[in-house]
Amino acid sequence: MNAQCRSWYRAALCAALLTLTAAAGVAAKDDVPYLWPFDRKPDLSSSFGEYRSGRFHMGVDLSTNGEIGVPVRAAADGHVSRVRCSPWGYGKAVYVSFDDGHTVVYGHLSGFRDDLRDYVRREQHRRSAYTVEMQPGADEFPVKRGEVLAFSGDTGIGPAHLHFELRDAAGRPVNPRLLGMTWPDADPPVFKSVLVAPRDPASRVEGDVMPLPRKAERGRDGRWTCAPVRVRGEFAVAVDLVDPTPVGNKLGIHAAKLIGPDGNTVFEVRHDTIAYDEHGSAFAYHPAFSDEGRFLLLWRWPGNAAASDAVSPGDGWCPAPAEAGNYRVEIVDFMGNAATLELPIKPDSGTQHALAPGTAESAPNKGVGELTLDASGTFLVVTAAFPTPETDAPQLTIDGRPATDAPFFPVDRCTFRAAWQPASPGGRILIGATHPRLAANPIPLETVASGTARVIQWEDGPRLEIPAGAACGPLFLRAAPLAAAPAAPVPAHGAAWRLWPQNAPLAAAAELALPLPDGVRDPAHAAIARRGGGGWAWLKTARRGNVLTARTDRLGDFRVLEDDQPPRELEFSPDGAAPITSFRPRIHASVSDAGSGVAAWDLRCDGRWMLSAYDPEAGRIDWERDEDLDAGAHEITLTLTDNAGNSSATKHTIIIPKK
Repeated sequence: MNAQCRSWYRAALCAALLTLTAAAGVAAKDDVPYLWPFDRKPDLSSSFGEYRSGRFHMGVDLSTNGEIGVPVRAAADGHVSRVRCSPWGYGKAVYVSFDDGHTVVYGHLSGFRDDLRDYVRREQHRRSAYTVEMQPGADEFPVKRGEVLAFSGDTGIGPAHLHFELRDAAGRPVNPRLLGMTWPDADPPVFKSVLVAPRDPASRVEGDVMPLPRKAERGRDGRWTCAPVRVRGEFAVAVDLVDPTPVGNKLGIHAAKLIGPDGNTVFEVRHDTIAYDEHGSAFAYHPAFSDEGRFLLLWRWPGNAAASDAVSPGDGWCPAPAEAGNYRVEIVDFMGNAATLELPIKPDSGTQHALAPGTAESAPNKGVGELTLDASGTFLVVTAAFPTPETDAPQLTIDGRPATDAPFFPVDRCTFRAAWQPASPGGRILIGATHPRLAANPIPLETVASGTARVIQWEDGPRLEIPAGAACGPLFLRAAPLAAAPAAPVPAHGAAWRLWPQNAPLAAAAELALPLPDGVRDPAHAAIARRGGGGWAWLKTARRGNVLTARTDRLGDFRVLEDDQPPRELEFSPDGAAPITSFRPRIHASVSDAGSGVAAWDLRCDGRWMLSAYDPEAGRIDWERDEDLDAGAHEITLTLTDNAGNSSATKHTIIIPKK
């Protein structure tokens, strides 16, 4: 870490530490305010503020190397204020409110200490439900620093690990480093790529209006750099990075800063606290370049009020320099290890892509070109791509009229680009281009002004209701049926629709409505599904007459599915092949549902409810073995219900031998 970066980080860290400890009255005990939950060196597998789909990671994850049942100890004196059991999310979790005002969350547990376990089980049996949430009084379960509270596990979502989350008195998750907690880490962060983005249609990066990624290179002296970038107008910077750990895990960073050639800070991101009602994650990373990297923005996306960006003095946009100079990106991990990248920026004369008719770059005009749209920022990019070289630029048209303020410019011998920003978005427009080698059909596009609400109805297609505040920056939207939609495991009806751009960030969920297609046999079993990496994901859907509605905070591909098949039991144990020798035998079942997914399960012995847990990732249901079964024959019934309301029931007989 160079002296300047070290000074910046220490000053920021000390200021945050003083603010948080003063606010909470943290008093050190044995020189450590809080204990790590394991009697071993903390091995982080995820860090605070890391990117998650649509959100930030609110705590840190501690690796257990796949081990289940590691004792989890209280970080400080306090009391248990909340206990949860669920097959999803944090799984089994316990919340401890400390005497100093902070709270800690321990998630993905395999079990609780005896008195908590009995407390939870009594409530589960009372409700005949595995999923419960309780908030005991302050005097019911006092906690002393260092005592065992629970045991690590893999309940909820994800492999075996412990989610450890500290919150301040206002309920905001806090970086544990700011509360005096440390962990082994001597390795500096690593740059992967840099992204330079133009601000508006008049700006350019390497002569283009599209953001430009540059690979980061580390020299022999350990310093990072990348190839120079020519800019015109205003630009901003994003970085793709990772923080390696001694055991091979890859974490996020604590802070990043962009510094101008004059030494002044242009923009700063620092993960100190995060509020649960923030949607900053959707605007903290560039939404359009996930295939090329996860680029942390060192500029403020319109409408982003995340606390991580609130520390910055400005919005991060830089004017093109009059002469070449070096910008500097400084990144620091949670233990103060730093890395610096020099970003050479040069002024752009604006003449590098000029092509004149009849030059050596000309070629016979053959083949029809294609017009495509990109929305990688707050303006629209229109690209005309020809299969063979072309020297005559198209003319952009908006609603059939020439857009003289948005001329096409050549990107290469076969490609022209134009950038356009509406003066007052909020309606339907037609994007076209006139050229002998381009089709005359314009592209319909819907626009939404930043912060405003709008209802869009596409003809014979979806309806999208965008609430006020969901659009951060102007939105450009299209809906078109997919020519070839991926297959679904259950019957699909009607057209599959693509709502473009699939990666458009939304600060609040929009309501999507699709007409109930012909061919649906039972509307109660139909729902809207969204295509993701694992196939079609069933959305919670309501029906109003012949219209299906679902809320979504992401656009993409949608269609109506009908789940006409109940969940299935694939395997049950004990199966009778091996003798039962215990009054608490291991009873478990493997289950599956190809369509909407298992929503509920019910395990009973001779009609009496049995406490059992469902692991949705493993597709497994296990009896908790919390009571003895009487000797003799018993009928075990397992009832499964999916999210479409289909149910199935299977029965098995087990025999418990006499003592």
